[in-house]
Amino acid sequence: DDAGTSFRDWAVGLEEAAGSDRVLGALPLWRDISDGSEPALGARALDPDLDTVASARSVEVRVPTGLTERVLTTVPAAYRAGGIEKAREE
Repeated sequence: DDAGTSFRDWAVGLEEAAGSDRVLGALPLWRDISDGSEPALGARALDPDLDTVASARSVEVRVPTGLTERVLTTVPAAYRAGGIEKAREE
């Protein structure tokens, strides 16, 4: 019975992946991206008096099983993306 990845294993793998040559090599790109100015996230600037955890809302959507399977398998494969297990392999 596979219970999945423990939080500890996930955290260790995340730390290892963050220090990998692949991730560190991409760091300059992400710094350039984050240094740029971004458009407003919504119709107005965020207001710390209004935009609080208490005012947050969520939406629940039911997705057909077939679509969920494609989103979790086909889409990541198309972008050569994977979870922490994939990062450990590299």
